[in-house]
Order: sequence, then C-alpha cells, then structure tokens
Amino acid sequence: MRKILILIPLIILATGCSEKFSDDAFLSQKPHSYNWLMEQAWVAFQESGFEQAIEYFRTAADRDATKSEPYLGLGWSYARSASMNLVVAESNFNTAIIFSEFDPLGHIFENEARAGLAVIYWASGNNDNYQNAIDQIEMISEDETEFVFRYDAFITLSSLNTIKYQLQYNLGDITSLY
Repeated sequence: MRKILILIPLIILATGCSEKFSDDAFLSQKPHSYNWLMEQAWVAFQESGFEQAIEYFRTAADRDATKSEPYLGLGWSYARSASMNLVVAESNFNTAIIFSEFDPLGHIFENEARAGLAVIYWASGNNDNYQNAIDQIEMISEDETEFVFRYDAFITLSSLNTIKYQLQYNLGDITSLY
C-alpha cells in the first residue's frame, strides 16, 4: 500500500511535467536574437509593413533597451504607419538621439532620427513646429553633407533642404532663402 501511495504522485509528476504549461510558441521555441529582430524589422519597414516592423522593433528594444536603432525604427514606423502617430514617433526619435551617445554608430542614428523629426514637424502642419524642423535639418547639414537615410534613399539632405526652403517660405523668412 505504501508503495502505491509513493508511485501515484511520481506518476502524476512524471506525466504532468511532459505537458506544456502554455500554448504560446515563444515558450517552446528558441527566442530570436536582437540582430535577427532588427533585420526583420527593417525588411518589414522597407516593404511598407509598418505594423509588423513596429512589433519587431519593440521586441528588439526589449532585448536591448540601451541601443538607439530600435527607437529610430519605431519612430520612422510610427510616422509612416496608417495611424501616423506623430507624438509617439517624436518620442522614439528623441530616445534614439539620447541613446546614440552610447552607440558606436551613434552619429548615423542621430542624423537619421533628426531627419525623422524634421519630417514629422513638417508633416504636422503646425507653424510652431516649422522652426524645429528647420533646426533639425541644419544640424544634419552641419554634421553630414552627403546624408542619405539608409532605409529610404528618398530621404536625403537635398530632399530635407527642399522641405527647409518650403518652411522658410511658409514662415515668411524670404531673406534666408536667398
């Protein structure tokens, strides 16, 4: 009788441990690396899959919260997503700029985040933000005369300067245009 009482809990324990305790795939599969997540995020971004890119960038930021690149990607993805959440995009661009200080590729990420800030300030249609957009573009041009956003070749210093000239005109700053 005593052997049966000992065997019953052992059998329950042995059979119970072979079951998954969750149906979530991430608990039974190998987790994705930070580098893999970033690669997939930028691929989704370039294919205009901004919602998927946001998920990959968020997960990458969870893996390493001190890197600036996931926040850069989040900023651009939120700015271009269907929701076009410019407030969240601005917050992520600013976070990317802050963390760029600690990143070996920091000046690249900083300039790409500043380009994103310039674009969202311009897109806001708010005259109060226009000078901020001009300031961001001027900071990029002081740092990098051949700026091109690595994940969208249409975002260049030339295209940003076109935005700058338009904003200066909108602000009535005609003398700066000449």
